[in-house]
Amino acid sequence: MPYRFTFPLLVAAGVLISGTLSPSGQEAKTSSALTSQEKAAVLADHNKARRKNVPGNTGGPLRPLKWDDGLAAAAQTYAETLAKTQCGNGDHDPDLGDVGENLFSAGTTDPQAPPVSGAEAVASWVVEKADYSYPSNTCKPGADCGHYTQVVWRDTTKVGCGRATCNADDMFQTHWVCRYSPAGNMNTDTTKPY
Repeated sequence: MPYRFTFPLLVAAGVLISGTLSPSGQEAKTSSALTSQEKAAVLADHNKARRKNVPGNTGGPLRPLKWDDGLAAAAQTYAETLAKTQCGNGDHDPDLGDVGENLFSAGTTDPQAPPVSGAEAVASWVVEKADYSYPSNTCKPGADCGHYTQVVWRDTTKVGCGRATCNADDMFQTHWVCRYSPAGNMNTDTTKPY
């Protein structure tokens, strides 16, 4: 029976949270850049999260993000790098610079399964809202909520995403990379996302 694994990962402005799998015998297959419909859907999912029930937000509505082709091109390049060099692994770009990055990987043993959608990637980050406490500006113990806070970071205005697929040891993996500018999760000891 086919099964699916998902791994949301985050890095933004030097904060690194990652999980890894150790594939052996990798065979990479990358997909092309996102279609205009996929871009619009991923952008819409980000903006839905920014306007819907943002706990603790008293500073007015969060501005909608705009799609940035430069961020998307860099995200696509890195997604393809992950697919070619680290299928099943989710290491963040060591040359990220001053942008934020959310990563999502999902795998299945079913070679006929479609690649994981951008909606699934964004949903995996937004579900972390349940683990975020605005009053204390912390995640629940043992939980990760940095993907969510990057999605809803008030000062972030642009996003661009890319996707690539690969195969390692009978696992068909999809890597999603979304990049954000300005980066969120800055000075999280004192700065709240909104």
